Amino acid sequence: MSKIAAEDCQTKRLSVREAEDVRLATEDTNGATLPYQLRPQPQNEEREDMAEVDENIKVNIDCLHNLVREVHKQSCSKPCVKVAVTKRAGLCVTVQMKCSSCKYQAPPVNLTDTMKKSRGQAAAVLNDMLVLPVLKSKFDLMDVSLVLSCLNIKAPTQALLQRKLNNMSNTVSRLNEDQMMHNQQYVLRVLQLSGKEAAADVQFDTSYALRPQGGFEKAK
Repeated sequence: MSKIAAEDCQTKRLSVREAEDVRLATEDTNGATLPYQLRPQPQNEEREDMAEVDENIKVNIDCLHNLVREVHKQSCSKPCVKVAVTKRAGLCVTVQMKCSSCKYQAPPVNLTDTMKKSRGQAAAVLNDMLVLPVLKSKFDLMDVSLVLSCLNIKAPTQALLQRKLNNMSNTVSRLNEDQMMHNQQYVLRVLQLSGKEAAADVQFDTSYALRPQGGFEKAK
């Protein structure tokens, strides 16, 4: 490490966690392990007002039709409304409302959130979220399709799910690599501030070393 970097390491204001870790490392003379949790328990959060929560809900297409018809009554004396799915991308759908009585035709409305990609059209968030349980449980892609079918939801194709799973695995791998680099820099900073040698035995979660796999592969 350069002299400037070393001076910056010494003068930068410590956070509460850093100060506590430096104290523990300074007092450690037997090479004991610092008290860390690889997977700390999440903190309980107060539940927000349900009216203000941005969430995804399952809506039956006929119930959506009834809702639109009731709203359209305010501007049409004899509403004859039809709500149709005009575009489907996995779980994400675009619908359009038409009234044959007053000839009103609403523009297509996307019913789900999207996120920008580096190339191509915006991606549907729900399709990416759908493969997360496959990485975090023993579910496989066929199980995901089965659950959706039981809920009377048209499941995305297996090809789309597999592509999403591969992309998600690559993203998690990159995040793990970045986090490991951050952790190494943090340990080095604590050792330097405590006056110890810039070397330490490290124990880490296997998720840092292995590419995330689908549930059925993980269970083998």
